[in-house]
Amino acid sequence: MSDICQRQNEDHFQTLLSARAGVYRIATVWQITQVVLTLIIPVVLSVLSLHFAWLRPYVACYSLVASVLDILLIDRLIKKLIKQSALLSEMFDVGLFAIPWNAFVCGKPMQPEDVRDFSKYCSSANKAKLLDWYPVAIAAAPNDVATLICQRTNLFYDGRVRGRSAWLLLAFPIIYTVIILALALWWSLSFNDLVLTVVSPSAAVLIWSLRERFRQLDAIAAGESLRNEVEKSWQSLIQGGETRSAEDLSRIRQLQDSIFLRRSQNPLPLPFIYRFIRSNSEDAMNFGAEKLLKDAGYK
Repeated sequence: MSDICQRQNEDHFQTLLSARAGVYRIATVWQITQVVLTLIIPVVLSVLSLHFAWLRPYVACYSLVASVLDILLIDRLIKKLIKQSALLSEMFDVGLFAIPWNAFVCGKPMQPEDVRDFSKYCSSANKAKLLDWYPVAIAAAPNDVATLICQRTNLFYDGRVRGRSAWLLLAFPIIYTVIILALALWWSLSFNDLVLTVVSPSAAVLIWSLRERFRQLDAIAAGESLRNEVEKSWQSLIQGGETRSAEDLSRIRQLQDSIFLRRSQNPLPLPFIYRFIRSNSEDAMNFGAEKLLKDAGYK
């Protein structure tokens, strides 16, 4: 039977998870900075400019500068941190699942010194939440079966978080635009003032929100396609009974490659969404793992 659920709590693997959480923490700080610069400040300036006419040209200028700064600096830095997080996740999974490292796809593993440095950014409270990262129910299954369940778990959890993010990223710009237009009509702004006060800052908000929404939807679609492949591999593995073909084991490595590529290219989910649905998603994840094992006759 699989020893994944026991080994995942060993110091080595917990350090990898802590480092991953640390990278995400840094990336989240930059993500919040991005939101403040491209959303919060333009919204506040838009409202203020309704009362202070002299502020309106500066609002338009700021919105343009913030958008350029986001594209040239902040967005690139966040993408770099996402790739580092994906590398740490791959180191955790490959070691835990006992599958070979694919340097062609993943490159070199992160240096131990860097892993240790990133782990320092993970708070003690978050470290406690890293225990039993994968469902403990997998202890009842062989290692290859448990590995497929863990791979499916990764995709399910990620898809649920991104689905909530995509809905909020659609609702926010609509609500914001309606409110700011209503205020503009209330103040009877001229066409020029409407462009400077409403259209310009609203464009920055809409561009960011829609860009992030499309990124989340693309990530969801890619994850769903990959989860279908995991389901096919699961059926093949279960139908084979105790006999494991070389093709089944090779398929697990190929799926892990795809998971790494998805992790390294996908955008960050909204941080407050992750915190809000984490407990419910973990319950659903554990239930799904137990259901699969029962259907396969392992529990």
